[in-house]
Amino acid sequence: MKALTLNISLMTFTAFIAAFLCEVVVRKAAPQILTGSWYVQTDTGLLVNKSSGSSTISHDSAIIRYSFYYPHLRDTPIKENGGVKILILGESFTFGWLLNKEDTTVEKIQRFCDAAFGINQFQFLNASKGGWGTADYVAYVEDFGDIIEPELIIVFINHSDIDRSLKYNTQFKDDVLYTLADENGLSLDRHKLDISQLKKVINAIPFYEWLLNHSHFVQLMRNTYMNNKFKILNINDLTSHEAAAEKNDSNARVHADNNSTEVRLAKALFLRLKEWADSHEALLIVTTTGYHNPSPSEAETSNKYTKAFMSIAEEYFQSIDVPFIDVSPYIYSIMHEDIDKFRIIDDHHPNSLATDLISKSTWKYIIKDQLSTYLSTH
Repeated sequence: MKALTLNISLMTFTAFIAAFLCEVVVRKAAPQILTGSWYVQTDTGLLVNKSSGSSTISHDSAIIRYSFYYPHLRDTPIKENGGVKILILGESFTFGWLLNKEDTTVEKIQRFCDAAFGINQFQFLNASKGGWGTADYVAYVEDFGDIIEPELIIVFINHSDIDRSLKYNTQFKDDVLYTLADENGLSLDRHKLDISQLKKVINAIPFYEWLLNHSHFVQLMRNTYMNNKFKILNINDLTSHEAAAEKNDSNARVHADNNSTEVRLAKALFLRLKEWADSHEALLIVTTTGYHNPSPSEAETSNKYTKAFMSIAEEYFQSIDVPFIDVSPYIYSIMHEDIDKFRIIDDHHPNSLATDLISKSTWKYIIKDQLSTYLSTH
């Protein structure tokens, strides 16, 4: 018994020393961005922000903090007397990746709103999550809209939203949330996704959140797994997307015609969101992050389906009576000459200067007028 105890103690000590040495080496040779875990899967398999607690990220010597509230909202709890509820939907640009609350687009629009209409007239509730596409935020509304009961819904379309809707773009799944129900119409079938058992097991590890926020070695192992998983998915996605493109065009280029499967899926998703809003007496408003007019050096072929939809978006939203404006021309008229000035260091996401532009342009060109109209008619 003593020998067994001694062996276990030696193994534990050896493992501790090995982990310590790995931590020292990684900190010196390959320091990581220390980021916590803040997303969970729902019973339908949808990936969302967690609904409570907070997470921190270390980036370029800065500490960024995300706080979460039910149901799966970032930094914006529902206030009983906070005014008209406006649900904000988008992906990482609208979530505010690597930005503290005060620097996010949503918080800046909230401040514009408070200054124009008074505090507690409107409350902006940010459900956006990194990696989401159009299918994800439609699914979120169907699953949690009845809990929030928003009077308005504002969608910020980014440059990859439709492409992400063609597959479930996460490190765990390669499924789809919605498919077209027939070859010609705009009705959709919703699919329940499998729950990742691996994610459940990992989240159950004691002190996992603490380790992510303090250990470069643990973060490296996590990032290596995620990067390898993304590479596998990207290869599969490229193959499936190119095959689909070949069917639509002999040159494997996607055109924005009303009959292409990808454009019809985008139309169907927004129509479904519009129908939900109408049935709940909510107003749907659609705008953009302003990143739909990139310079040639920034053009990405992987975003071709989003580009195809955006070329007919104005006409389509007008046809279904949804207020819409793409602020990309305004955004790029200012940032095109020095786009790196508007990016987070060592990252392609918008920094605080960029969210200044996004919030000011969307407020000026669509949100302010829509809220004024809402107040005058309700």
